[in-house]
Amino acid sequence: MSKKQKVLVVGGGFGGVKAALELCKDDRFNVTLLDDDHELRYYPTLYRTATGGARRNSSIPFDRIFQGRDITFATGVAKTLDRKAKNVTTEDGKQYPYEILILALGVVTNYFGIPGLPEYSYSIKSQDEVARFKKHLHQQLIDERKPDLNYVIVGAGPTGIELAGALPDYIKQVMKKHNLPKHKIHIDLIEAGPRLLPRLPKHTANRVRRQLRRLG
Repeated sequence: MSKKQKVLVVGGGFGGVKAALELCKDDRFNVTLLDDDHELRYYPTLYRTATGGARRNSSIPFDRIFQGRDITFATGVAKTLDRKAKNVTTEDGKQYPYEILILALGVVTNYFGIPGLPEYSYSIKSQDEVARFKKHLHQQLIDERKPDLNYVIVGAGPTGIELAGALPDYIKQVMKKHNLPKHKIHIDLIEAGPRLLPRLPKHTANRVRRQLRRLG
């Protein structure tokens, strides 16, 4: 039997996990996945965690995903790539040799050069960012004893829409928890495209717009 080829997948997002799951089915490959976290961030439901839901709603441990699969999981932050020696070195100095390398490093938020946005806005693309966002919401309500007058969500794609729909109820729950007087919640939703959900059919976007307006 021929020696298995070492496949190293760097990045445990949807692309990296899918690649590892598919390749491990092939007896020609020995698959290792390297990621800086121990769980998969499930982006479609991060808004739920950001509005009071449990962390488990948007994070799936890799050991659960890879259970019963012939996949080696390693935790670390990839620092350098030596293409000649065919290995990846992490920040803590560990080396991961490979014969086939798959880079699935994900994306970063594009602020489109808008001054102040990186420093003063809140993202919900990771559990740390979600925790920071929720802490800010609670602290602002405790300090000022009323909702912010300017809740602004930038981006009317699926996540922005879901967040806009769920955020008012979450803020009301927080206010009730802290015995704050009732206030109307208003949210502005900003989209660079001509309408909400620009990648979906227009009739779907129109139905969503009407529902959001009913929610305030």
